[in-house]
Amino acid sequence: MGFLEFRLLNNKVSSVATQMKLSWHKCKHWEYWPVWLIYAPTFFVWLTYAIRLKNLTFYKKANPIMKNGGLYDDSKYAIYQYLSPKQYPKTLYIGSASKNLVQQLEQSGLSFPLIVKPDTGYRGIGVQKVFCETELLNYRKQLKQNFLIQEII
Repeated sequence: MGFLEFRLLNNKVSSVATQMKLSWHKCKHWEYWPVWLIYAPTFFVWLTYAIRLKNLTFYKKANPIMKNGGLYDDSKYAIYQYLSPKQYPKTLYIGSASKNLVQQLEQSGLSFPLIVKPDTGYRGIGVQKVFCETELLNYRKQLKQNFLIQEII
């Protein structure tokens, strides 16, 4: 076996080992698990409490300031309004009907790279890092809902 053949074999083994590490990492961290696997057991817990408390929306009482108690469909920006600005990154709210996105960004003092994410969402779905104005405008076209632009911390 020559040196070149050894390097090619070594690269293949290294690639397989990297894939195995990544797969194991995804198994150990629930953030990577399928949505149904996370929420199926939660449904039975919710159903048990709903029957016991005779109230289908009992969870709203956990965080009464939030529209849905923080369980789903709550505006991140609305939640930020209850916090001190020191507790979250500098944030620009972009409504779905907002015009002049570039102008708003310039006025905010934010600069690239930035984090963009839906105002309502869960589990990091739709969160992206954007490096330029073109990527930001493409994100807006794809999302078609209110979103937040944040500095990277």
